Amino acid sequence: MQIYATKPFLVIEGRIYEIERFSEIAENGIKLVISGSNNYVKEQKRQIVFVLAIWVFGLAAAWFFVVKLVKFLRGSISQAKLKAQQLKDTAEEQLDKLQAANQRRKVRSVMVDETIREMTRTALNATDDKNKEILIAELRKAIESGNHELANALELALKKA
Repeated sequence: MQIYATKPFLVIEGRIYEIERFSEIAENGIKLVISGSNNYVKEQKRQIVFVLAIWVFGLAAAWFFVVKLVKFLRGSISQAKLKAQQLKDTAEEQLDKLQAANQRRKVRSVMVDETIREMTRTALNATDDKNKEILIAELRKAIESGNHELANALELALKKA
């Protein structure tokens, strides 16, 4: 069976039939195909634009969070550096104080040793009560000032005298 159409006619197995409103039917068919393809193209464009918008929004949000993270990390690092510097300064101050106190203790220890030797010599040479009274007065001063080493040494010197 052979069917084909020429402008206003339809030919079926050699017979020619005239088609009424052929141009109107053809135009409607063409319009239908064109509008269908246009709608398809518009829908595809909408989908592409939607996907691109989501990607752009996602990238913008990611960039925003990266910038916020970098700012936060910079702030945290600078605070940590500042805190470390403060701790270092405090440690240096405490070390200086400790070294100064240690030095004072050494000097005081040398002075106490010298005083103890002097008092011991005085006590050993003390034959009169005046020297003993001086030792007792020094003993009282040492006890009142809280210098227990000196107080013990003076007490020992008095016992020897």
